Amino acid sequence: MKKQLFVAFILCLFIVPSCDKEKAKEPQNLIPDPLVGAWLNETLRDGEIPTEQLWWIFDKENAVTGNFEFYWKVDYPVENIFTVAGAAKGTFTVDNDYLFPSPTQFGSQLIDLDMENGFYDSVMWYSPGDEFYELFEFWESFHFEVNGNTLVCGTDDNGDGDFTDEEENMTFIRQD
Repeated sequence: MKKQLFVAFILCLFIVPSCDKEKAKEPQNLIPDPLVGAWLNETLRDGEIPTEQLWWIFDKENAVTGNFEFYWKVDYPVENIFTVAGAAKGTFTVDNDYLFPSPTQFGSQLIDLDMENGFYDSVMWYSPGDEFYELFEFWESFHFEVNGNTLVCGTDDNGDGDFTDEEENMTFIRQD
């Protein structure tokens, strides 16, 4: 009996630490469930009326890959009627608290991407190979943090390794 208990004890010494090692090896690239949803950042005129809206919409394709939509809307040319000045759709992955978007389409309601030329009734989407696709730029990655109904997205614009400088963070509020 003592011999069996001793063998069982020795097995526990090897099994328990190996479980901890397996847990430590879990991928850090799982998309957090709280990220999924629609998020809005608004710039207000006179503290009340939105003049610009930035939207992020995230969903999960699987545990490590998701789809995103991003919209930059401005109330131009008619006050309180928003026009999509720029948009993007694609897939994304995460690594710890960094998000890596991979746009597959860019879009806009601006005719020839110029406010002076007027507006389409809906967003015109451009894919790789289209004339206007190469004119769009998008973030390669950004830092993110979800805390309840708040999403903070940050870019290290000055390369100092943090996201604490003015205008390096934008706060979005959950809309769904």
